[in-house]
Amino acid sequence: MTYVDISISDIVSTPERILFQENSIPEINPTVSAAINWQQCADAVRKVASERLGVTKPGTSRIKKETWRWTNEVEAAIKSKKEAFKQWRQTRIQQDKDSYNLRKKEAKIQIAKAKQEHFEDL
Repeated sequence: MTYVDISISDIVSTPERILFQENSIPEINPTVSAAINWQQCADAVRKVASERLGVTKPGTSRIKKETWRWTNEVEAAIKSKKEAFKQWRQTRIQQDKDSYNLRKKEAKIQIAKAKQEHFEDL
């Protein structure tokens, strides 16, 4: 296996690097404490990062689940699994836990089949 040494200058183009340096690095004031200087630098980096990379809304999922391709069998399996989980949470009986685990495996199989059918069509 070969490793390649990559520096940040290889990744970021020159105009972006200049923009980052001009907008983000505040002047260090030797008369104030290191904590204040550090906070100013951290705030500047966060500001540039949010401008360049964007900000996600709190509470949103980072991965969008592709439920649009679920079939009726998948939806039924998921519903069955959820009902079994609720039943197990209420009773805490081993038999209900086994039932939930079985339905969870069945739901995973149904999802895998739906994904396979979807990607075979592509």
